Amino acid sequence: MPPLNNSQIQALAQELLIAEAQVLSIAPLHERYGELSIIEAYRVQDVLMELKLATGVKLIGYKMGLTNLAKMAAAGVDEPLKGQLFANMLLKSGEHLSLQELIQPRVEPEIAFVLKHELGGANLSAEEVLAATEYVTTALEVVDSRYHGFNFSFSDGIADNICAARVVFGDKKLRPEDLDLANIQVQLFINQVQQTSGVSSSVLANPVNSIVALAKLLHQRGLKIAAGSVIITGAITDALSIKSGDEISADFSQLGTVGFKVA
Repeated sequence: MPPLNNSQIQALAQELLIAEAQVLSIAPLHERYGELSIIEAYRVQDVLMELKLATGVKLIGYKMGLTNLAKMAAAGVDEPLKGQLFANMLLKSGEHLSLQELIQPRVEPEIAFVLKHELGGANLSAEEVLAATEYVTTALEVVDSRYHGFNFSFSDGIADNICAARVVFGDKKLRPEDLDLANIQVQLFINQVQQTSGVSSSVLANPVNSIVALAKLLHQRGLKIAAGSVIITGAITDALSIKSGDEISADFSQLGTVGFKVA
């Protein structure tokens, strides 16, 4: 199919925005337009961000996706994906999550970085990322697809802001130099029963590498990560479906715990 023009890009972003606002899923884009190129998919994501910002919502940082090396290889890509985080996505640990604004939510544990300095460049070192980091904390990301049955292609996911929906942060904040970031053991519980577990090395061998990759992705677009940004670095386990009444918690060993209840 021919490349999408600006009007089509705008229309797709608007369609995704309305689907989220009305809590209704839509048919995957590839079923109607063929597989979008990565450039086209990020153009849709960019316009979606602009539409959100126009409503007064504040951009607070980024999320990374497809950060598991085996899954990247299976998808035939050599870099992870990035999406945006907005202030209206945030919840505090222990708060209640309302399902009324979500379509088909799933939860996954992640490690979050908060930056004290601006960060940018195509070839950052891990040491530069750590030096720019104010603290590291726990996160539970609630992902939600705007496509029927959580069924979407690689590019569909990019266009949909890689399923960003809600993020719950823990209360414990540690300096990165006080942690073995590549060896944080994580257990995910639903209703006090352990459902799955993982280790932080599943995120690009070390979650700090996810920040390096984000800086490179933004550098390609002439952008940097702003001081004060929060970045969730990628799922440590598979995402699990959640339902009303569930109590979700995760133990990140030395990094602490985080949890929420589903209203």
